[in-house]
Parts: sequence; C-alpha cells; structure tokens
Amino acid sequence: MQLVTKRDIIKQVISDWEKAYSSGLYGGDKLEILEKLKKINLNTVSAKKIDSIIGNKSWTSLNCSVCGKHSDKVVVLKDLYDRLGNTCIVYLCLNCVLKINNLFLKDLGKD
Repeated sequence: MQLVTKRDIIKQVISDWEKAYSSGLYGGDKLEILEKLKKINLNTVSAKKIDSIIGNKSWTSLNCSVCGKHSDKVVVLKDLYDRLGNTCIVYLCLNCVLKINNLFLKDLGKD
C-alpha cells in the first residue's frame, strides 16, 4: 500500500510511455511523442502540458476505483486478486478511505 500523487505519475510518464511504445510496433507517432516527453522537466511540468503532448489525459489522471472521481492523491493497493485469481490494482481517494474507516468505526464492539 502506498500514497501516489499526480506528481508521482507525472515523474513516471516517460518510463511508462517507453515501456508501452518504444518497440515501434505502434507507429512512429508514439516514438515522436516519446522524444517530446524526454525534453520536458518532469519535476516542474504540468499535467496539462503532458496531456497536450500525448493527446489525452489518461497518462496523468488518478481516479478512485470506488467512486470513480478524479483525485490528486490516491492510496494504491497492489497485488490483490479477484475471485478468479486475476491480479488487480485498487486506487482509493481520501473520501473513500474515510468512508471505509467510518464503516469499521461503526462496527467496533458489535461482536
């Protein structure tokens, strides 16, 4: 379990893009985007700038797996498995974490 911020995923965007598209199998435009990404400072660049280079917001967005809302910070639960044994990753916003906490607090002492 770890806290991930929008800046964290921005800092990861070049390596993630490289893993996904550096083979060249998806067309030269993906390699051109990679070269543009490599020219930016990931410590200071805005998500909007990255979105404009890539052409969509999917590489800089954090969305809660429970409520679906966008968040600038999420807790990431990794190495989870569904009922069929498939791995999954869950992203939780602060609001949903607090709701979960309240469920536990309401249930205290009911045993």
